[in-house]
Amino acid sequence: MPQDLTARIVQNITEAYLVVTLSWTYDSPCKPVTYVFIYVAPDGTSITETTVNNQVTIHWAEKCHPISVRLQGQNGDSIGPALEKTVNLVSALKAPNSVKVIPVSGESRAYTIVWLDDSECRAPNYEVRLYNTQGQMVKKQETDRQNMIINLDDSCESLDVGIVGVNKAGESPESSRVELFRRMRKCKLAVRVELINQCTNFACFHRHAGILLLITVV
Repeated sequence: MPQDLTARIVQNITEAYLVVTLSWTYDSPCKPVTYVFIYVAPDGTSITETTVNNQVTIHWAEKCHPISVRLQGQNGDSIGPALEKTVNLVSALKAPNSVKVIPVSGESRAYTIVWLDDSECRAPNYEVRLYNTQGQMVKKQETDRQNMIINLDDSCESLDVGIVGVNKAGESPESSRVELFRRMRKCKLAVRVELINQCTNFACFHRHAGILLLITVV
């Protein structure tokens, strides 16, 4: 089976349009006569090329789009096992940074989360992950933007938030987690005493009709 597939940019025609050489090794005493090289263009078109060499040069229309490859050795009617791999032309995604939590005006439990991505090619998607204070992920949501509004339920659970960039090659490292929400421990004790006046001709007696304790935890 072919191994060690790598990509090298040999010419930048434009900032995004490139000429790329992909090469590989084949560690076997019985090497194939030809290689069948199949790759998927950014528009989804599948393109097949055949070569007798251990490399092929292609024109690639989008620098930030990874190249998905299927490569097999062929000897007559015999076809060997396939190598399937996705190759990136730029460095791996960086962790999102500068994560900020901004309360939504007029909403008590809604927050806007914003962040930056300094990757050479920013992630096409992001996961916004919520964690409890024990570090366990309790919820995640996906977006293709660099901001998201989070609406919390009424659980009052203390939460932190972290951001991960996602592309076809995998995930970025997670951003530094920041505080999203902290449960506030406040108790209000209200005591109401109702008095009923009972009067006779010369004396007035007071007795407690009842005591109501109202405790509210926020």
